[in-house]
Amino acid sequence: MIGVNFQQSLFALVKDQAANKMFVNHRKTMSSLSRAIELTALKASNPVRIFSGFQSMQFFLPVLTRYTQLAQRAEVYIYGYPDITPPTVNGIHYVQLAEDDPLVKEWFIVVNSPDFCNALVTEDEAGLSVAHDRRRFKGLLTYDRTIVQQLDDALSRQISLPVENKGRIDIRRTLVIDMVNTLQGTSRRMQSDTSLTRELNQIINQYITPTIVS
Repeated sequence: MIGVNFQQSLFALVKDQAANKMFVNHRKTMSSLSRAIELTALKASNPVRIFSGFQSMQFFLPVLTRYTQLAQRAEVYIYGYPDITPPTVNGIHYVQLAEDDPLVKEWFIVVNSPDFCNALVTEDEAGLSVAHDRRRFKGLLTYDRTIVQQLDDALSRQISLPVENKGRIDIRRTLVIDMVNTLQGTSRRMQSDTSLTRELNQIINQYITPTIVS
């Protein structure tokens, strides 16, 4: 596993950004949103760099198959407290967090490529000791290239990666539309879960659709 050079909070870096609005979502919504980002990243142009924080390594295992696919075409860095030893997968780099590291309290995914950038950065409001169905996360979703690059730079420096600026290329609109379609499909399948569908629709309308029409 890779060790970190210094501790930092991604949530603290971006929480005061005026261009973003905070939301609070349940864990199920976070899982659906993360899945949509990951599936979209599979279609982004190379080079792609992905940083994903799972709080603890055990929470990474359910999405191992998807990240194995991502690692075939992207640099993948998985952050978490090492409560388990995750399997060795070519292209996946594990970043070990100390128990008191601020990132243990944060669920995040940062994707940066020439034609797609996206960051979901949240803070766990309840803690790992709370049952999954009661966990809630406060954070933000952004497609702002400047903010995503700032997060990419911070995470890269933390583990001694070379900082790579992906430039100012516009986000490919079809990728954002694909992400919306993925979330809408989840909402339809899970329509009996009213809190999930409400939160997903709010994210689509307030955070993603404005990116498509701007």
